[in-house]
Amino acid sequence: VFPSLWEGTPLTIFEAFAMGLPVVSTNVDGLGEVVKNNVTGLVVPPRNGRAIADRILTLINNPDKSKRLAINAHKESTTYDIKICVQKIESIYSDFITEVPIKGH
Repeated sequence: VFPSLWEGTPLTIFEAFAMGLPVVSTNVDGLGEVVKNNVTGLVVPPRNGRAIADRILTLINNPDKSKRLAINAHKESTTYDIKICVQKIESIYSDFITEVPIKGH
């Protein structure tokens, strides 16, 4: 559960996903970009304790929904693998190097 009012993109989100845990979070900053409502977790507006409590109860009282979100979260975690991220960055640099002529060469 991430009831943050402001947040970057915390590693604990990725750790929860990797463990196959659905997440309840507010839709602020990085959280709102990573947690997909009704896909990998449940998203609520900030400063709404009632909504957070309701979403937690939703997961507790609906094990099938919780399991579906957990499976999706685990699948989503693979897109944040450090090796894949490094490969993507290397590919961007490689494309840039081959497309941009270097002065003096």
